[in-house]
Amino acid sequence: MSKHAKAYGQMAVNTRVSTTDPHGLIEMLFDAIDEQLAIALGALDAGDAERRGQAIRKAVLLLQDGLRGGLDLEKGGELAQRLDALYEYSAARLVEAHTRRDRAAMQEVREHLRTVADGWKAIRPQ
Repeated sequence: MSKHAKAYGQMAVNTRVSTTDPHGLIEMLFDAIDEQLAIALGALDAGDAERRGQAIRKAVLLLQDGLRGGLDLEKGGELAQRLDALYEYSAARLVEAHTRRDRAAMQEVREHLRTVADGWKAIRPQ
């Protein structure tokens, strides 16, 4: 990808982030994690350990700093506690999956997060 294309892509993402409501930002995090997991799975199939590692690192950062970091464990009650545990488990499982080249573990995390993302999208405020 050219330097200009990357800059344009980053500008488009920054614009979308700055104009999206908080609910939409969480949707964007779920989508970005899913995209990184797709890249990791493709890299696993291609035998590209470096690309797989980069995608897993990005997914884990999005999980930890994005989804987990956005939880309010005091106000969110049991649901926030359960989501926190799921996100923590998912991050650890992805690191393990990368180390072991474990496709099934990556898919497992992807399915769990898709289920939560689908629920999140279904409760979108009007």
